[in-house]
Amino acid sequence: MENHQSLSLMLERYVATSGDEENANEAVENAISHRRQLERRFPRRWRFRHHFNHNQRKSFNFSFPLSHNESSSADRQGNASFCSCPLENGGESRVCRCGEEDTDFDWVWDSSFKSAAITLVSDNREVKFHPEFSCGTAAVRGSQLMTNGQYYWEVKMTTPVYGTDMMIGIGTNEMDLQKYRYTFGSLLGSDSESWALSYTGNLHHKGVSQRYTNRFGQGNVIGVHLDLWYGTLTFFRNRSPLGVAFEGFHGKALYPMVSSTSARSGMKVIRTCSFASSLQFLCCRKLRQVVSTDQSVLNVVSMPPGLKSFLQNNLSWLLCSKTEKEDKRDAGATTSQLENKLKFGILRTSNGTKRFIDGNRYSSDEDSESESNYKRFCLPYAPFSE
Repeated sequence: MENHQSLSLMLERYVATSGDEENANEAVENAISHRRQLERRFPRRWRFRHHFNHNQRKSFNFSFPLSHNESSSADRQGNASFCSCPLENGGESRVCRCGEEDTDFDWVWDSSFKSAAITLVSDNREVKFHPEFSCGTAAVRGSQLMTNGQYYWEVKMTTPVYGTDMMIGIGTNEMDLQKYRYTFGSLLGSDSESWALSYTGNLHHKGVSQRYTNRFGQGNVIGVHLDLWYGTLTFFRNRSPLGVAFEGFHGKALYPMVSSTSARSGMKVIRTCSFASSLQFLCCRKLRQVVSTDQSVLNVVSMPPGLKSFLQNNLSWLLCSKTEKEDKRDAGATTSQLENKLKFGILRTSNGTKRFIDGNRYSSDEDSESESNYKRFCLPYAPFSE
């Protein structure tokens, strides 16, 4: 088993010295076969990843997902998840539908323009990077060419976020998605043909990295607004704007892109919309700049019901208040969350105090409002209605 953790580094050196990708592919297949033999022969010893702490793992190029404890620790560093749904599969996935209200999509990930180490699922909306193990950087671009107008999309980080880099951004048709096939690096933003946000919170373009925001992790929803009227690119985290990241996109033709170096990592596009740069949108943008983010533009400005409904359906990501976005996030709680509250017998009532219940009955000395909350949120199959 000696040096098997450096397998990906050896493959990278092999390609760099020989330039023979055909033999490199054969070497990868042989390595996978050899790994499976080792797993069968040494089922416990092969799981060496459990014997290294986080800092030691980062010294290896052989990528593995972080454990539940480590990813939770990362989440506490200023990147709270979009929702509070529980992790599954030992903390390696978050299977929920929070924030996924949309059913119609302008574009999906393009199966014709992706790295070999990528699998597309959920009608090509979800990307799974490096399903076996990682020996480089994989990337995929969207199916829609963006040339003029307004574009907004959201990507949910569905797995632990770790490794050399996981990135969300845009690029031109000249961007080489295979550039770092056998290299671990920040692919998007490594040249003049792409712009990206790294999970570390840094912006990348022309190989230059610049601090932009805090790092984000599993469960975060990263929004991207490409404004080809003003020529700007703005990122959102959990539907809160982070400010303009890049400028100067007038006259450019661009594609949405994502990349990852991490084994068994994933991202899912949960919203895509595009519209013309109309006077209506420009007015909405200006209103959002004037009205405090703690207030909804739709509530502050009087408007006809039809127009309000239209803007709510199409521009809620821009016009809603920060509080409304948090309420929508909380409303996305899954049934499993509520059943967990019942399982552990803990209920937080409207006045903020914890009540302990026996699983079937609610203490008779509690106030009626708390009892109503219990029946509404903690009983199995309780309806989500007023």
